[in-house]
Amino acid sequence: MKFSVQDIKNVVKTFSGSPILSGSALGIDIGTSSIKIVQLRKEKDIAVLESYGEIELGRYGEDTLSPEKISGALMDLIGEIKISSRIAGVSILSSSTLIFVVDTPTRDEEQLKLIMPAEAKKYIPAHSGEVMLDWFVIPDDESQRNVFDTMNAGSAVAPKRQRILLAAIYKETIGTYGKILKGAGVSPHFYEIEASSGARASLGASPDTVLIIDLGATATKIYIVERNIVRVLHTVKVGGNDLTKSLSENMRLDIKGAENLKRAQGLEPSLEPLLEQIVAEAKFVIGSYRDQQKKEVTQVFLIGGGARMIGIGGYIKTKLNLPVEIARPFNRTKGPIVLEGSLRDAGPIFANAIGLALRAIGM
Repeated sequence: MKFSVQDIKNVVKTFSGSPILSGSALGIDIGTSSIKIVQLRKEKDIAVLESYGEIELGRYGEDTLSPEKISGALMDLIGEIKISSRIAGVSILSSSTLIFVVDTPTRDEEQLKLIMPAEAKKYIPAHSGEVMLDWFVIPDDESQRNVFDTMNAGSAVAPKRQRILLAAIYKETIGTYGKILKGAGVSPHFYEIEASSGARASLGASPDTVLIIDLGATATKIYIVERNIVRVLHTVKVGGNDLTKSLSENMRLDIKGAENLKRAQGLEPSLEPLLEQIVAEAKFVIGSYRDQQKKEVTQVFLIGGGARMIGIGGYIKTKLNLPVEIARPFNRTKGPIVLEGSLRDAGPIFANAIGLALRAIGM
């Protein structure tokens, strides 16, 4: 299979637009334990929710599913929730992506195309033929002008340096996604790193420096978003499945009983050793960013299935000493009033899918 930069164009540009021309579009989040879909359409400046749904991959009976089986699961979900569009923005797992911030002398776009592949070799432990690159120039503070603007104004200044967010995605990953989507009859309009999708859905166009904790089933992603750009991304190999397993062992319950207990009662003291691993990594990320960028995180948002656990928001607020909010991404859409409660509860799970669909319709 042949690839071009168009296959992953704008994967690192959290709020860049590449909307469909008209009609409805999908956000498809293919995770390690489930697939989530959200279908939106744009009416004037409103994102109208047309359909959404989730399918658990565990029901297909294997720990690791082939692309063909995942494609079948995707087709099953499309049929169950009566999706009409086949145009989609699709998330790329953070574990399949390498992200670095590169410091270089200021270059124009054409120069960057020439130097970034060579620059990437310093950071990416892979052969150039194995990965696809994308990059994004991180803007300076709004009070500062670009060096080219200054030069055009006639001022004699030394060229500044610029910081670039560099992402590499394995071609094999894109190939696998392509097989899954083709088998389900879905046309990918763009691919995007899941952290970018989650940030868009959770924050809108916030200028603040915030920490997002995505409490997934098999891992937790911790990332800082500043001025609408994902700046730092860390992963902790502790997820909801680990919490359930811990409860099962400590309470002598089967997995189903432990999961029901976790959902009904929320935070249990026996879970704190695992949660402390997440908190410790969050503190490290916040502290490192403060030391390197001289910027303070002002708020924390929680997304993912673990964000629905009773008491988790208060626990993390106490540990990090920061305001903590459970993300409500469906608030960025217009849906049936009768579903308001269900959408509020399901929102953290669908954050990535909502973010993808919002970008797909240009919002």
